[in-house]
Amino acid sequence: MNERGVLTARQELLDHHFELYRPIPEEGVYLLRLDFKAWNKRKNRCLICYFSTEDGKKYKLYTWKQRSGMYGPYRCRYDFSYIRDYSWWKCTIRTSSSGYRSWVDAEPVIRHGMTVFWYDI
Repeated sequence: MNERGVLTARQELLDHHFELYRPIPEEGVYLLRLDFKAWNKRKNRCLICYFSTEDGKKYKLYTWKQRSGMYGPYRCRYDFSYIRDYSWWKCTIRTSSSGYRSWVDAEPVIRHGMTVFWYDI
C-alpha cells in the first residue's frame, strides 16, 4: 500500500478478495462505500475503485488520469487516489453510445462524521 492508501501489491488485492467485485450492471445513481482502491498495471494505467452497497453488493469502477492530473470521474472534482477507504459516495453511472458504462460523477456522502479525504481541503 502506498502513502495514499492505494493497494500496490498482488497479495494485498488477494487479501481484499478483489475477485468478488463486478462491474456495475446498469446506469443510474448508486450509494456506494469505497472499500479499497488499486492501480491497474496491465495495458493502461488506471485506478480501480472497489465499492460495496448497503445491502452487500460489490462493484468496481475504473477511472483514468484526467487532464487536471486527478484520478476520478470526468465530472467530479475529487481525486480518488487521495480518498479514504470506507467513505460513502453517490456515484453516477451512464451508458455511452457504444454501450459501455462510464463513471461520470461522484459526490461525497458524510455518514457518522467520517472524514472523506487523506488531506485537508
